[in-house]
Amino acid sequence: MKYPFRTPFWISNLAPDDWPKNILSFMLKCSFKKQVVVSLIAITVAVLSVAPIELQRRIVNEALEDQNLELLYMLASLFVVFLLLQQLAKYSLGTYQNWIGQSVILHVR
Repeated sequence: MKYPFRTPFWISNLAPDDWPKNILSFMLKCSFKKQVVVSLIAITVAVLSVAPIELQRRIVNEALEDQNLELLYMLASLFVVFLLLQQLAKYSLGTYQNWIGQSVILHVR
């Protein structure tokens, strides 16, 4: 079976004595750039989690109190858009984390 992941060039060129001595150094050498991307996606998820809460507050305080139907539709549409973006970011984060973990395990084997 051919795997979609290639062994990193630094692993194939290392003698067994030159391998990283602990799991942290191996993880940093193997996936440091990917971990930075995971951190950025996690920050994006955190920021996107705040928007629906603020939109809910504005829907109740502004649109419903003023009985402004046009504003209600606009805020509700924005609410749905932000929820979809948040869920897409969460899905991307989980998928990318799993891909990193599986590829590192495959390289270790």
